[in-house]
Amino acid sequence: MKGSSMTTVALLLVMVMICGGMSHAHDDLPQQSVFDITKYGAVCDGKTDISKALTKAWCDACASTCASKVVIPQGDYLCGVTNLAGPCKAPIELEINGNLKAPSVIKGEDWLVVEYVNDVKVFGTGTLDGQGGTCWEKKGDRAPILCVCVQNMRFQNINNGWVEGLTSKDSKFFHMSTLYVKNMTLTKLHMIAPADSRNTDGIHISRSSCITVTDSSIATGDDCISMADGLDTITIRNVKCGPSHGISIGSLGKYITETPLKSITIQNCTIADSDNGIRIKSWPDMFATSLTDVHFEDIILENVDNPIIIDQMYCPDGACKSKVRVYMCSYTL
Repeated sequence: MKGSSMTTVALLLVMVMICGGMSHAHDDLPQQSVFDITKYGAVCDGKTDISKALTKAWCDACASTCASKVVIPQGDYLCGVTNLAGPCKAPIELEINGNLKAPSVIKGEDWLVVEYVNDVKVFGTGTLDGQGGTCWEKKGDRAPILCVCVQNMRFQNINNGWVEGLTSKDSKFFHMSTLYVKNMTLTKLHMIAPADSRNTDGIHISRSSCITVTDSSIATGDDCISMADGLDTITIRNVKCGPSHGISIGSLGKYITETPLKSITIQNCTIADSDNGIRIKSWPDMFATSLTDVHFEDIILENVDNPIIIDQMYCPDGACKSKVRVYMCSYTL
């Protein structure tokens, strides 16, 4: 009996040591490192440019060997042109809860760029205010254009991305775009610009694959979502669109470098108070490319002037033959 009791005690001690070791090992697991831009000198006054602080916080987070997050807290910030580039050593997040305002005039690159990153998440409750009114007014007045047409946020050369929750308003050009992006979800986004603002597409997708846009609302002066060449497996679902120019593929065939598009599905979307609904447009007598396996399903159109358009003669200067081939295209409204 005594030997049995000692054996039981020994087993209990071993179990305690194992459990204690497991608990300690769990505590030692790498935690997400947080990089708050206010710790890098960012001032929440809506007047002081935070671009240097944001870039420094990003660089430190990107260099971290464990998962990291850059945080922009609530408040109003002025932010100049900012390039957040990788490659990073571990997954990285950018949480934007503040309201960022762009300079009224930007000369150079797009306003906010995230590029050359794998496993990146950009999310939050904040607003990206592009202050595009200056550009639109000058264009409308046909005065010299002092303002470069820049996007609010561009994602480029990214594998595995997630964008969620942000509001983008009054972009000088496209609100968001993807270029050479593979496997990204954009969800619960809100994009707004006046109906007469030019080229303020909500989301522009180009040279990308496995892109999903879902559960978002877009009301701009141009296309809610526009798609260019080089696409594969694009899904647009549960998007409320309008006022706008609708959801558009093209224009295609303008450049010799264009590559085919395939496997595009647009479903359960509502397009309202727009001049166009769903549209495919291509330049005639230019360069041949192809658009294959396109599906429009369960689309609700309300107060739309042109519900469905396939325009293979998109040529403002005259009529000529189109070299773009559109096939395997279905509409289920």
